[in-house]
Amino acid sequence: MKTIAKTLGSIALVLIVVLVYLVAGTRLQVSAANETIIPAAQEPERFAQALRSVKSGEAGDRLYGALGSENIEDYCFITLDVKVGSFGLLPCEWITAGVSPLEGDIALVEYKLPDAKPLSRSTTSICILADAQRAQTGHRVWIEYYAFGYKTYLDAKMR
Repeated sequence: MKTIAKTLGSIALVLIVVLVYLVAGTRLQVSAANETIIPAAQEPERFAQALRSVKSGEAGDRLYGALGSENIEDYCFITLDVKVGSFGLLPCEWITAGVSPLEGDIALVEYKLPDAKPLSRSTTSICILADAQRAQTGHRVWIEYYAFGYKTYLDAKMR
């Protein structure tokens, strides 16, 4: 009888440790890797799409400032490379990213991240349309995601 009790106690302890690991591991780890400023003239298709999004109002709450002109030479893209790691055994889903805008930022152009698979790391990019004369680095990136049906918020400062 003591052997059965010890065995069941050991199994219960192992299950508790696994459950704690599942819960603790679903918290994503986010780090900002790189921030690059690229003239919009180097990516005319992306600029045309961003311009349509801003002018149509599709950018919504991702719109930070007004367009001064429609000249491609007046704008640049700020690309933020973000590293996301998931060390739990369950996926994190519906990941949305954003930035805390700085002076010169006009709109967040690309902001959706792929779901984080269990026990994985990935690097993805977030893109901001900015005024070329006032563009600056040092953005703070935030991420919202769902794990176990709960919404979680994280942020990381760009280097």
